[in-house]
Amino acid sequence: MPDAARAVAGRLAAGCVLLGAVAVTVAVGAGPGGPWRGYVSEAGVSDSAFASTYRMGVFALAAALLALAAALPVTLRLAAGLLLAGAAGTVVSGAVTCSAGCPLPPFEAATPADLVHAGASIVAAAVTVLAMLVVGFLRPATPGLRRVA
Repeated sequence: MPDAARAVAGRLAAGCVLLGAVAVTVAVGAGPGGPWRGYVSEAGVSDSAFASTYRMGVFALAAALLALAAALPVTLRLAAGLLLAGAAGTVVSGAVTCSAGCPLPPFEAATPADLVHAGASIVAAAVTVLAMLVVGFLRPATPGLRRVA
């Protein structure tokens, strides 16, 4: 990808992160448990007043991961692949909501949707962090990219 296109993808990623973070923060702050109680994912529960805002924010964060993968140089294919996997997990996490309280075993009775949502969220976070470590520690990354990672 030409440098100009990668720069556009990087700016798009930054914009999507900003939009997604604001939307999720608003949804969590107005969510059922308020900003200081419960799980972030509870803001996306179907009967939450800001469920659509939460989902829009999560999908914007997934778009940011896709754009960031496109912005990376070809020498960092491994990190780009991890970001693509993170985006896929984020989409599943936003599309499959947990039930009220986001219950998880072994102490609470969880639905299959709760387990899918939690699993997708964990995988998305883990592979995204792994992508940051790859960029941060692999030689093909420029010093600027390593600092950002």
